[in-house]
Amino acid sequence: MNKLSPIKLVKNLKDITQFDWESLNDDMNFFLLIKDEKDRERKIDVQILDDKFCELHDEYNSLTNNEGQIEKIIILMQKLVAARHLVGLGQLAQKNWINQYEAMLDEMTKPDEEFNPVKLRMSIQQAYGMPINVKDISAYDFIQITILVQEQAARSNKNKTDGEN
Repeated sequence: MNKLSPIKLVKNLKDITQFDWESLNDDMNFFLLIKDEKDRERKIDVQILDDKFCELHDEYNSLTNNEGQIEKIIILMQKLVAARHLVGLGQLAQKNWINQYEAMLDEMTKPDEEFNPVKLRMSIQQAYGMPINVKDISAYDFIQITILVQEQAARSNKNKTDGEN
């Protein structure tokens, strides 16, 4: 009997290319989390892929200091569920809170129409002073370069502002 080797998933953001990370987030193709392309045709429990996707997003949010925003969204969702439960129990005045929580969540989670990953990469490459091949660089390394460029730009802008005073 021919026994198949276990399917290996990416371990962290160092283990996935920036190209695959962007594709994963655009298309929600969880099979990009499987390291060996030949294994992407094999059957795998979708929950395992979903868990890995969430794990990578936790790592991403930690690297980009976005955890506070996520916590606010979770709290609002909990309040929304509680308000809906109270309406179900007959407390109709809670409908106003439902509308408020939904509006706040919509505002916090709406996509940035102006965000363009290609333009971001081009500006990062220009500021970094060298080309970045997204099919070779890991998502982790790209995030680190992005953070470095943002910090340098912030220092540069601060120096320009300080010089004007």
